[in-house]
Amino acid sequence: MRHRRSVKTFVLVATLAVASSVVAAPAAAQGSRGVVIKEAGRDYLAHPDVKGTVQFSNCWGGARIPLVQQWIKDFTAVYRNVKVENDVSDCPSLDKKQVTAMAAGSPPNVMMVKSGNLAFFAEQNTLLPVDDLMQRDRVKADWFYPGEFRSRTWQGKTYGLPNVTAGAQHMLFVNTNLLERVGWPAGKPIQTWQDLEALVEPAKKQGLFVMDPVKSSAGIPSHFVLTYANGGRYWTDDLTRITWNEPAGVEAAEWLLKFVKAQGGKYENLALGSNRKELAYPEEWAAEKHVATFNGSWFPFMMKSKAPQIRYAVYPFPRNAARAESKGHTASTGAWMFAIPKTAKDQDAAWEWIKFIAASQHACSFVKAQNRPSPMAQCNEDPELTKTNAFWPVVTRDLSTNVAVPTAPVHPRMVQLWYEMEDAFLFERMSPKEALDTFAKRGQALLDEWNAKRKTR
Repeated sequence: MRHRRSVKTFVLVATLAVASSVVAAPAAAQGSRGVVIKEAGRDYLAHPDVKGTVQFSNCWGGARIPLVQQWIKDFTAVYRNVKVENDVSDCPSLDKKQVTAMAAGSPPNVMMVKSGNLAFFAEQNTLLPVDDLMQRDRVKADWFYPGEFRSRTWQGKTYGLPNVTAGAQHMLFVNTNLLERVGWPAGKPIQTWQDLEALVEPAKKQGLFVMDPVKSSAGIPSHFVLTYANGGRYWTDDLTRITWNEPAGVEAAEWLLKFVKAQGGKYENLALGSNRKELAYPEEWAAEKHVATFNGSWFPFMMKSKAPQIRYAVYPFPRNAARAESKGHTASTGAWMFAIPKTAKDQDAAWEWIKFIAASQHACSFVKAQNRPSPMAQCNEDPELTKTNAFWPVVTRDLSTNVAVPTAPVHPRMVQLWYEMEDAFLFERMSPKEALDTFAKRGQALLDEWNAKRKTR
C-alpha cells in the first residue's frame, strides 16, 4: 500500500510532444441529457446509453483484481453497450508504458496517473480537462477533501478524479506498552515535538529509542513533512520561488538533527530498518526498540496481520509548540487519479467509467474493502469504519487539513535534491542552514530554467 513516485517521466517530453499535436474534441460536447441512477449512489448525471470500449490502464493487481472485477460487473450491468478491458501493469513501470502508448497515438482511454506527474502530462497537452464534464454531470469538487481534489488540478484546470488518498500518510503511532515503561502518564497524548524530546532520556534508561524520525514515504523526505507541520512550505504556490530555507524550514532541519543526536549520537545508531526512504514495516517496529513511528492510514491493518501482539495509540502529526504557526498539518504531492488522454477513443464511455469508480458508492466500496480511507469525505463517514479502527477520527482529521503541494515537471529532479539536502545535514557534512541554502540555490535554478522555457513556448 505504499505510494511510490516515478523518476522517469520528465525525460519523455520530446516523445510526447509529437503525440499531443492531435487533440480530440471534448467529450462534454457529446453526451445526452443524462439521468440519475440509483446504482451509482450519487446524484450526478449518468449517461447509460453511451457506447464504446473502456481501456482501463492501471496497476491495481494482486488482491485488488477481484475489486476491479466487481467494478466491471456492476458497471456493465448499467452500461450495457460499454465493454471494459482491465489492463493491469506493475505500478513502477505504469507511467512509462502509458507515455509510450500516447506517443504511438493509441493511448488507453482511462489512465491511472500519479498526480505528482500531472504537471508533466498537462504541460504536454496530453490529458483532457474534465471541468466541463463535471459541471455538465453535476460532479462536485467539494465531494472530495480540498487537498485531495487540489492535487489533481494544474493551472486552474482539473485533469482527473482522485482514486485513493494522498493524505493520512504521516500519523504518529505510539507503542503504549513501551510508553508505560518510560513513565509517560497514561492516556496523555503526544502532541508536540517537545513531547517527543521529553521522552528521550526516560527511553534511554530503558534501553529504547523514541523513534526514527527520518523514515518517510518515498519521494517525501522527513524534512519536507516537518517543514509543513511547522507552518512552512517548500516553494510558493505559483512555483516561482524556493522557500524551504526560510525560518520554518530551518527550524525543522535543526530540530530533526538535534532529535536524532539526542537519541543516538548519530543517525546510524537509531535507524529503524535499512531503507529510510520508506515508512516502517510492521515487522521492524514490532521489535519494540522504538517507542513511536510515523506511518500511514494503512498501518493499523498491516499491524493487525503482521504484529497483532503490539498495543498502540495513534495521534496526529505533532506540531512545534515553540512556533505559533505550527499546526502539525501534513503535506503531500498527490496520489493516484483517473484521467482521459486527449487523443483517446470513446471518451464518453471513459468519463462514465471514471465517475462510476471515483465519484460513486463504488469508489467507497473499493477503499473500504482495503480498510483505507477515501478521497471522498462521505465515504469515510460510514460508522463501520470507526468500529474496525478506533483511530479513524485521526485519519479523517489529517485528510481534512492535508496540504496539497503543487508540483512541476522538474519534480523528480527536485526529489533527488531533497534527499541529498537531508543527507547533507543529517550526516553533518553541512550545518542545517548551510545545507538548506546550498540546495535552495540548486532548486531555484531548476525552477527558473523551467519557468523560462514556459515563457518562450
